Amino acid sequence: MPQIPAYQPEYYKDFICAGGECRYTCCRGRDITLDNEDRDRYASAEYEPLRQKLSGNILADGPAPLKPRFKLDENGNCPFLDGGGLCEIQKDGRGRSVIPRVCRSYPGIINNVCGEIEAFLSMTCEAAAKLALFNADIMKFVEMPAEYDNHVDYVLEPESYVPCENGAEIFWNLRIAVIFALQNRKYPVWLRIAILGIFIKQADEFINGGRENELAALGEELMSNIENGAFDGYADQIPLMPELEAHIAFHILEELDKDGTRGLNGPLGVCVSQAREGFGIAKGVKPEKETADAFADNRRRFYGPFFAGRGYIYENYLANTVFMTGFPFTYEREGSVYANYIRLASAYLTLRTMLAGMACYYKRGFGQDEIIRVVSSLSRAFEENPALTDSLANKLEALGMTEMGRLCLLLKE
Repeated sequence: MPQIPAYQPEYYKDFICAGGECRYTCCRGRDITLDNEDRDRYASAEYEPLRQKLSGNILADGPAPLKPRFKLDENGNCPFLDGGGLCEIQKDGRGRSVIPRVCRSYPGIINNVCGEIEAFLSMTCEAAAKLALFNADIMKFVEMPAEYDNHVDYVLEPESYVPCENGAEIFWNLRIAVIFALQNRKYPVWLRIAILGIFIKQADEFINGGRENELAALGEELMSNIENGAFDGYADQIPLMPELEAHIAFHILEELDKDGTRGLNGPLGVCVSQAREGFGIAKGVKPEKETADAFADNRRRFYGPFFAGRGYIYENYLANTVFMTGFPFTYEREGSVYANYIRLASAYLTLRTMLAGMACYYKRGFGQDEIIRVVSSLSRAFEENPALTDSLANKLEALGMTEMGRLCLLLKE
């Protein structure tokens, strides 16, 4: 039985691995690390049929923080991936219990959040992305089954962001307000992100000014303002700027092309090329006004109609990201809560740019499959190279677009 409270989103229980039907298997292009339990298991005589192949395909401990791991073949595949896309170790007849822990748990991620366990599915997996993204109901959490893998991927320590005794309380005050703002469907998604940014900017100022005890009231004020329509008419004050959007799309695509976590012919590389063609934005060539006009026209004709009434796709992506990363704090890097907001907004703008470009490329053939390809490949790039979100956020800052007034111009659609 769990010793502490444990929760997971409702969609988690419905996950089924696609196995040999998976287009972009998790057995390719990923480090498959081994813990001590894995190594002891594979060294035992019980696994004699595989023992020789195992011993020849395990890389020993490297410099910290590297762990022992399987040696990938020349194509970046796990050495135990067979021609049918299945695992030779698992096929040996002993099932999932014998494969490495990292393989058993993927795409699951289990976090210790201020003393509570939260489990999620990473959208790097196409089957997980499909489950999480396309449910029109608001993402909700339920208690996890009594028996679950007690391996924890990340531990959130709010005190590293807010150095005071009530750091956990501050985190929950912020978390509740953040999720309320993102999942309240009174406003379109882009405006919810803008409203969230205004709140996070204030929260950041409170934290830096030693006013942590006022954060609960700030969160309550935000939720009350949303409920009471305080932001009604706000969208009308922000102009649409297609030339600016085309300009930012150019820079986003340029940053993705710099990313070294995938090859030109990999899933993300293909999506970036198709998005470029859909927008008519050539690599290294900043768009002129005619390009921006065509960009806006195609976006209006193909992207707009598809996403009308489907804002829940972005909402679910953002909610899953917020829960999985510990936003507005994070598990993997330190920095202000507003800096983390800019990273989140950058990820959203990148995803939206990619989906808009793909919609323009596929036109009326654009649909669920293209969304899954973009979300999965982009999520993999973000998770394998956290510096990518930093570079996107840094690009927005270099362009002078990280202050809320200017960022709202980018967010509006």
